[in-house]
Amino acid sequence: MGTMQWFRRGLGTGLWGAVALLLLACNGVTITLGNTSTAPTTTPDVVASAVAVLAQTQQAQTATATHPTATLPPTAVPQPTATATSLPTATPRPQATATPRPPSPTAAPAASFTARVDTRCRQGPGVYYPEVGAVLAGETVPILARSEAVEGYWLVQLPDGRTCWAWDRYATLQGDTASLPAATPPPAPEAAFSLFYVGPSECGANRGLTFEVVNRGPVPIESLYLEIQGSTYRLTAGLQFQWWLDCDRKGSAKTIYAGRSAWVTIPTGTEDLRGQNITVYAKACTGDNISGTCFERQVPLRP
Repeated sequence: MGTMQWFRRGLGTGLWGAVALLLLACNGVTITLGNTSTAPTTTPDVVASAVAVLAQTQQAQTATATHPTATLPPTAVPQPTATATSLPTATPRPQATATPRPPSPTAAPAASFTARVDTRCRQGPGVYYPEVGAVLAGETVPILARSEAVEGYWLVQLPDGRTCWAWDRYATLQGDTASLPAATPPPAPEAAFSLFYVGPSECGANRGLTFEVVNRGPVPIESLYLEIQGSTYRLTAGLQFQWWLDCDRKGSAKTIYAGRSAWVTIPTGTEDLRGQNITVYAKACTGDNISGTCFERQVPLRP
């Protein structure tokens, strides 16, 4: 291979071509390209610089080959931290609140009963009925019905809801009592009776007190016992229904039928009991001589 051909290949190889060119120039070789001839020119500084550059280049290539560049591991890219996102809190829906309805107005009773004193309330319209309660003093209760059998008794309703019959002697009535319906009371107990004071009896020196006995029960009353109790005396009447108002007005009865009445006089001798506080004890029975079914009661009296 000629010198010229080698040089052309060196030019094709880049750096080695430049080195070869410098060496030829140092040796005084004339390079002719085409028909142009170039006179050799020696420039020591340029050559020295080229040699130095070549040496540094070779050292760099040697160092690169001997000590390969360490490949750093890829820097870990921080991953975004997953942040727990709170779910939105459900807003509680307002609960539908039922609006309380106002209480229905209670209709005022057509009539009312206000007791001025504690008043017994009984199973029926009469003192011969058992007591079931009381209307207390100052208490007002509604009247439900009236009694046709016994005047002055009213069917009332107690605060606890029970119904019973109360006497209006110590009460104040309000409202329209005339329009109230009449109620049928339960049957009275056997031998039940009412006792009313008729008046004093006097015949000469003999004195007494006369009473009316009314049979309220369903069967006849056959015998009766009366007793007047006081502080210093105890007077009794016989078992027969005998009475006298004076020396001329007198009478007797053997039986008091249901719904009927008879008079009875209790002799007091010469003692005048008018104006005194006494208690009358009475006992009526359905059999003779205080036998059978009996009913008894006590009545305070000031003749």
